[in-house]
Amino acid sequence: MELKMLKTFICVADLGTIVAASEKLYCVQSNITNRIKTLEASLGTKLFIRSRNGMTLTAAGVLFKTYAEKVIYAEREAYAAIADFSNSIKIIRIGSIESAIAVRLPKYIEAYRNLNPDVKIHMVSGATDELVEQVLAHKLDVALIGGNFGNDRLCGKIAFREEMVLVSHASVGSQKQAYGLPLITFKYGSSYRLFANNWMKNSGYPSKDIYELGTLDGILGCVAAGIGIAFLPLSVVNSSRHQDLLNIHKLKDKNRFMDTVAIYNADAAKNGAVDSFVELICQPLP
Repeated sequence: MELKMLKTFICVADLGTIVAASEKLYCVQSNITNRIKTLEASLGTKLFIRSRNGMTLTAAGVLFKTYAEKVIYAEREAYAAIADFSNSIKIIRIGSIESAIAVRLPKYIEAYRNLNPDVKIHMVSGATDELVEQVLAHKLDVALIGGNFGNDRLCGKIAFREEMVLVSHASVGSQKQAYGLPLITFKYGSSYRLFANNWMKNSGYPSKDIYELGTLDGILGCVAAGIGIAFLPLSVVNSSRHQDLLNIHKLKDKNRFMDTVAIYNADAAKNGAVDSFVELICQPLP
């Protein structure tokens, strides 16, 4: 069943004759007749009573017309929804690493919604590698990841810079003492896990025991319980509910900083919502 058949059916029903419908649709009468016959055959019922005076809807035709009109209206709505989509703001699918969601992203989402109250926002969290794959697969429009993305199909802009710190239980007084404890970190694919492994290896204390957890609060909770150490952004540690039980060990190296980057697919259809979001999140908010 094609939209063209439904439009022809509605036109004949409204005007009452094949001749009138032919003139309005700029279509020869034989094509109008064939479309109606094909539609009736596909439905297995007669939609019109034919007479010298024209075409009158059967009971089935009256019922079917209400549904046909809904379909045509839905088509018009669909076209209207994507009209000027590249410049307008309709919907945006955002992915983010947990640390950004925990501290910085909420105020940007609030500001974005205030600027664009009609926008539909879908948001998910994930590890950097996972988010990169979803942007490449066009499942996300934009994602906030930690560190570099290294893919020619992606574009990226630095949203903000995080200072990474070593965090331990409050009783751990030195970094050397901390290095002897298990490393508590995210699963593979996390930029923070990669940072932690590289930092400890370069410091001469490669991790022997690694505990993998799925949430930021879980990691900080285990550190606060004295189970191990973690490498996390300073902003995250300072906002933690476990803060009083933690000791922050500053890292004295220029490589202690990690950028949070807003990435999007260079091959994706232009979406005004993405442009406006990336522009906003790359600006400091009061």
